[in-house]
Amino acid sequence: MIYSVHNHRSEGVVILNTPQIERARPVNNFKLTAILVFSIALLAVSGNVALAQEDPEAGVFKALCDDEGNSVACFKTGERYRILERDNNSALPYLLKGCDAGHMVACTHAGILTQITDKQYSPAWKKAAKLFQKACDAGEDPACFNLGSLKYREGRASAARKYFKMACDMKNAVACDNLKKLNE
Repeated sequence: MIYSVHNHRSEGVVILNTPQIERARPVNNFKLTAILVFSIALLAVSGNVALAQEDPEAGVFKALCDDEGNSVACFKTGERYRILERDNNSALPYLLKGCDAGHMVACTHAGILTQITDKQYSPAWKKAAKLFQKACDAGEDPACFNLGSLKYREGRASAARKYFKMACDMKNAVACDNLKKLNE
């Protein structure tokens, strides 16, 4: 079996303002349970909009991306939409903008989000392949891995082998396993 997991790299998060954390005091279980239930209910009622409004860093990154096209800010804004707000439709334009500005992890993540919108041989898959190719050419091993997976799903084993080998040469262990299985 060929693995086709999306191999993500996590990047460090820039923290603009970090409050000092004071010594925590113990909380009894009843209090903790009540706080958790209240927090979950509050999130369910208020939705993700409150989360974005309460985080000033998100606004700073979004503004840097929108106003200046800063690649890192575009990537972080896209990732915020994708991970915290679970909104791939809002994430994709920011990841594409980050990719266009030269952020290769943004290209890889934009490729993944583009690929999952359709099926093989579709225009979306062709666009995803271009995004993966751009990042792979820049030395981004997850992009080479994902391009190999895409080619394998299209039935193009020799192309898949090529990209798995590139990713394996960059120390991507899953790509090395896939390459080994393709060569058996």
